[in-house]
Amino acid sequence: MSSNLVTLLNAVSAVGAGAATTLSTNERYQGGNHSIEVSGTFVATVELEGRVQASGAWQSFASLSAPGVLNVPGTFESVRGNVTAFTSGSITLDCRYPLLQDLASLINAVQATVNTINTTTGSTGANVATLLARLTNTRATLMDNLVNLDVAISSISALAELQNLVKQLRAEGRHL
Repeated sequence: MSSNLVTLLNAVSAVGAGAATTLSTNERYQGGNHSIEVSGTFVATVELEGRVQASGAWQSFASLSAPGVLNVPGTFESVRGNVTAFTSGSITLDCRYPLLQDLASLINAVQATVNTINTTTGSTGANVATLLARLTNTRATLMDNLVNLDVAISSISALAELQNLVKQLRAEGRHL
């Protein structure tokens, strides 16, 4: 689905930072990791940057000089692309939100359609009301589960990163 893409750089052919996407307040990004894709034919360097808080400094978390896709943990408040070196070509940077969120969008669409049918036909039957109630409960449960899953995945990722840092510090002969 193209609806789950946000373009951060659109056929850019110059040095500079692109549009930022605020992840923390965008419902589409809640509950999981997201993918960032750099595409185009170019001779350039694209820094992928994120920040943890709205007023925080941008920190580079990846650098690409060729098309590619990265999976980025949902730990940033916002992300953006920044072309730091440019020689030629055209660069596009897209951010894709989690596919599971599409399921919530589909449930919302079905709810709206059933509501429209109910209103248009003047039907107040128990079957339509029951279906609407079930869809509402299903969406709420889905969103709760997505948030819980994201918390669990983030905790596991953070623990793995801490363990790797401890190993690195020990390998360098540093003591904790």
